[in-house]
Amino acid sequence: MVVLLLWHALRGQSLVHPDALTVAGFAAMAAVAVSGATVVVLSNRPPTGPDERSWRWDRPRGADTDAPEPCRRHGPCGPPVGGTAATVHGGYCGSRGDRHAQLGGDYLMAGRIEDYGLIGDLQTAALVGRDGSIDWLCLPRFDSPACFAALLDDRDVGRWRIAPAGAGGCTRRRYRGDSLILETEWETPAGAVRVVDAMPPRGEAADVVRVVEGLSGRVPMHLELTLRFDYGSAVPWVRQVDGELAAVAGPDAVWVSSPVPLRHDGRTTCADFTVGAGEQVPFVLTYSPSHLPRPQPVDGLAAIGDTETFWADWIGRCSYTGEWADAVRRSLVTLKALTYAPTGGIVAAATTSLPEQLGGPRNWDYRYCWLRDATFTLQALLGSGYVEEATA
Repeated sequence: MVVLLLWHALRGQSLVHPDALTVAGFAAMAAVAVSGATVVVLSNRPPTGPDERSWRWDRPRGADTDAPEPCRRHGPCGPPVGGTAATVHGGYCGSRGDRHAQLGGDYLMAGRIEDYGLIGDLQTAALVGRDGSIDWLCLPRFDSPACFAALLDDRDVGRWRIAPAGAGGCTRRRYRGDSLILETEWETPAGAVRVVDAMPPRGEAADVVRVVEGLSGRVPMHLELTLRFDYGSAVPWVRQVDGELAAVAGPDAVWVSSPVPLRHDGRTTCADFTVGAGEQVPFVLTYSPSHLPRPQPVDGLAAIGDTETFWADWIGRCSYTGEWADAVRRSLVTLKALTYAPTGGIVAAATTSLPEQLGGPRNWDYRYCWLRDATFTLQALLGSGYVEEATA
């Protein structure tokens, strides 16, 4: 019986943060499980001692207090919506509602990496925070420049947030079954609401689908869309075209279809609307090279169904039935999501420039295929019934 110490592969793992680790971690988890080995997890807490490496975005080295810290961009941090004081440990800025992280004396608006969920279409992927914000998305490929890059800076370099007006982090969230459909829920004094996020399998173009579902009461919602191409350096020209929002910056173009009116102030697009119990409000963001015509529009509600069917069919081929079956299936789905469908190459992660330790040098671009990681992935696929994919 093999005993593996997977501290580095499993540290800090939470419900919906597949991109917190490189693909090697998930491949190792799946490969170990399907081989019948015993996994011993030394610890799932973040390192805290002086000899342990600090890897969390939201805790500066040497920080040992929960006292509120001033925001160097927006003044002192006041109480967030939840009622507790904002701190250097991922608190909220009272003036802007953003989470703060500190690195080298400068504040960043990024959540902890383990707080992000992953959605993707087998050619690129997006990271969704607990506050309903898509903070990372590269279009049209994994290795393309990001149009949402708030993961690395602040909201001004691109993000797309949909959440109850005035709300902070969600009440709960989960994946829908063994799929990459992410469901984020808030309970508010006005009622309960769910935001469903997915990227349907790539057809003519890349699409990001977000559906707001009313669960109870009538909940006021707020949408904020900041598009910034080329890692935040290119502000697009935004206009209304045939009832849709069209944004163009050099070679890149995005269309946003919405059943509610969108208003643009020159740098950010916003919308305010109310959703009642049983209502569904779909939003679709579609990418295309700017020299091509607008791709065929996608029905948001139908796209969610198509995405669920795709993942159900794919995971249905899994032959593994042993221990940790849920974790194995989730790991396999994540490995599949990080596969570039046109070539079969598997990226090490969907992100770039995230340091292994604060101020450290290891902030590589992981959006490429590493032979070591691919080998782990092949072992996991072969051991769980995906022989055809592993040998392709």
